[in-house]
Amino acid sequence: MGLAKTEWMEAQERGWEAPEKSVCPDCVDDDHLKAVIRRSLTSLTCDYCGREEETEIAAAVEEIMPSVMGALGHHFSSPENAGVPYETAEGGWLIEPTDTQDALMSLPFDCNDQLFEDISRAISDFNDAWVEAADGSWAGEHENARLIGGWNAFADHVKHRQRYFFTQTPDEECGPDIDPSRLLHALGDVVSRLALIQNISANTVFFRVRAKQNADAWPKDKNNLAAPPPAKAAAGRMNPPGISYLYLALEKPTAIAEVALVPPCSFVIAQFTVDRDLTILNLTNVPAIPSMFDHERLSEMELLLFLTAFTEKISQLVMKDGSEHVEYVPSQVVCEYFASVFKRDGLSLDGILYPSAVRPGGRNLVLFPQHDSAPDKFPEVNLQDATEVTAENWADLTNLLS
Repeated sequence: MGLAKTEWMEAQERGWEAPEKSVCPDCVDDDHLKAVIRRSLTSLTCDYCGREEETEIAAAVEEIMPSVMGALGHHFSSPENAGVPYETAEGGWLIEPTDTQDALMSLPFDCNDQLFEDISRAISDFNDAWVEAADGSWAGEHENARLIGGWNAFADHVKHRQRYFFTQTPDEECGPDIDPSRLLHALGDVVSRLALIQNISANTVFFRVRAKQNADAWPKDKNNLAAPPPAKAAAGRMNPPGISYLYLALEKPTAIAEVALVPPCSFVIAQFTVDRDLTILNLTNVPAIPSMFDHERLSEMELLLFLTAFTEKISQLVMKDGSEHVEYVPSQVVCEYFASVFKRDGLSLDGILYPSAVRPGGRNLVLFPQHDSAPDKFPEVNLQDATEVTAENWADLTNLLS
C-alpha cells in the first residue's frame, strides 16, 4: 500500500486532514490550545496573523486538531453514529443535522477567522452533518446535565412535594434523577473524586458577629456568642429550625457582612479558635473547570460543571421575606447528609466551608453539632476574644467591611 493511500485511510479513520500550515498561540483564544501550540513550536512564521520572529513561534495546525476533534466529538456525532432514526417516509433524519461550522461555533471554538475556515474544511471534507450527542447518543445526556437536572428535580421535590420521607418515594413515582437518596450519594461521590474533603488546622481563627441593641446587657461569653441553644435555633441556610449549627467566617469583614446591620448600630465581634483539626467539605476551593478542548480531562470537566453550578445554587442570596423557610430546605437536606450520613475513612465530617452570598470572596464555615448529652455541642470551639463595636454611620460600617 502506498504512503499516500495509507495517509488517506488514516485521515478517513480519524475524520480530518489538517491544512499544512502553522499557527501561533495568539491566533486561538482557548488557554489549553495555546499551551498545545507552545509545546510544539516548529515554525518561525504564523500563517494566519503573518507574524515572523527569529525563534519558533508557531506549531503545525495538525497539533491542535485532536483537541478540537475531541471537543467536537464530546458534544456532537454524525446522525448515523448517534443512532438518530431515519424517517424514510419524509426522506430525512428525525433530527435535522447541523454543519461543521455551526457545530464548531456552538462549542465555541474562538480563533483566527481563516484558521476557523481551514479547520472547518479539514473536518467537513469527511463529515459535514452533526447532531448533538452525549456519550455518542442523540438521546444521551452529559453527566453534568444529568446531575444538575437531578439536583433541580430534587430541590423542587423536597421544597414542594415531600420533605421528611423522600428516601422512601417509589422510583416509578419520581424517576431515577429525582430520587434524593441517589442524588445525595452521587454528590458525595463527586466531592470525593474531586478531593474536596480537606482539613482545617487547629488554632485557625474564625469570626462571628452578634448584633447588640443599646439596652441589651448580656455577658460576652461562648453561650451568648456561639451557636444558639436548639430551642432558639431558627432555620438557617444550612440548618433546619430546632437544630443548632454554628456559623463562622474565616474573615472578620465577612462575619460583619453576614449580619444585616443598618447604622447607627452596635455589635459584638467574637473571635474563636478550634483545638483540633477539622475535616470539612471545602466548597470554596472548587478547581477551575478544564477546557473543553482538553479531551483527557473531559470527565473531570463534567463533574466540575455540576459542582460549580451546585455551589452557586446553595450559596445564592435568599431574601429574608419568609420564603427562606422553603428556599433553604434543599441546602439543609444536603447539610444533614454530610453531617450524618457521609463518611470519609469511616469518620464523619465536622462541617462545610462555603462561599459567602453577601461578600464576594468571603468564606463561611458551618460546623455540625455533636449529638451527645453534653450541653456544649461544639466543645472543640473556644472563644478567644469579644469586642463591642459601634458604627455611627455608613462610612464607619463600610470601613469595617473593607
